Amino acid sequence: MTDHEFRASPCRLGLYFFFSSLLCICGLTAIPNFAWSQEVSFKTKTGTNTTTSERPPHSLALEQTDSESYVAKFALSFASYTGLSPQRLFAIADKTFLAKPSMLEQWGIINTTAAASYNSRLNTIVLQPHLVISNRLFHLQIRSLDDLKANPNWNPYEVGQIFHELSHAEYEHFISAQATPADQRLHQIFEREVIPWIKLNFPDLSSTEAETAAWELHGYYRHEAINSIFAIRDQIILENGLNLSSHRCYLTQSLIKAVRNGGDLMDIFILSHDPDEPIADEVQVKNVFVKDQNVDFATAPVSPYRKTWDHELWTQLSEIYNPPQTWGDIAKLVKQDPEVTHLVQTCRPKLKSTYQFLWTPKKKPNRFHFF
Repeated sequence: MTDHEFRASPCRLGLYFFFSSLLCICGLTAIPNFAWSQEVSFKTKTGTNTTTSERPPHSLALEQTDSESYVAKFALSFASYTGLSPQRLFAIADKTFLAKPSMLEQWGIINTTAAASYNSRLNTIVLQPHLVISNRLFHLQIRSLDDLKANPNWNPYEVGQIFHELSHAEYEHFISAQATPADQRLHQIFEREVIPWIKLNFPDLSSTEAETAAWELHGYYRHEAINSIFAIRDQIILENGLNLSSHRCYLTQSLIKAVRNGGDLMDIFILSHDPDEPIADEVQVKNVFVKDQNVDFATAPVSPYRKTWDHELWTQLSEIYNPPQTWGDIAKLVKQDPEVTHLVQTCRPKLKSTYQFLWTPKKKPNRFHFF
């Protein structure tokens, strides 16, 4: 969601910030329902501070980052789960605010039921209350993935939505500012190719709406990238007979065949998919929405959408976040997941003893890839 859904009169804004200022003067440390992020830095191997795309390891401890940042809990768990570096997320939080919609709705500034949105006029990420946690008075943080998964109504799609909106803020504060060579290249591609293409093929859009459509293309692409990683993770976990939600495991045909081919059930971790297949092949944006208008790229009448733009989007994502690149990378990430490791160690011995009669080791070529 963009700030084109923003509805506010100067009078309302003035009243809101006038009363917020009064609260601050009375001794409160922040505007209600807003999380003020603080400066974040990371130490490189040389001991200097950096906020560039060079990242610390994914095992980065919370105390090594700005633990007060509104994105801290989410960013580190997000990195562990998806394999993406959290560093840019901390930098985004350093330049933006976090809010729950309740306060903004009370003042009539924003009217939305979306799980997540970014308002560039207020420079604020707005998340539904179930996505945030209040650690103390007026201090909000986005929940970690573990916290989100503990909710009975957990929806992995919301993680992509959060990343989508953070990516909007990233576009404004980093890509448009051409903060790194990767940001600069993507910005130039959008300015010189993508936006003119949208204006040419969708003339009903105003110039501002065409720019918003390009902005949304970036956000939707990020969302789809996360959805693809989640989908591949789930497929690998299911193929290995693991159910993380019920903390149970079961035999699959792939496991039985692998054991019959000489594998040990306790050590087997299967990926029957081509481990070298790029994740980028799974990521595709077919359409975006601008002011409730569906901009369907497939219907472009003058010239088709260029796949090279997807390549540029993935390249920038890769240089800034260093995500897993292939199915095999995700398989290794899943195998290292402590929850997966614990489940394999606790429930597979029972399967091994109970279903020993199902297999007899055979010497056959093994078409599975082990990690």
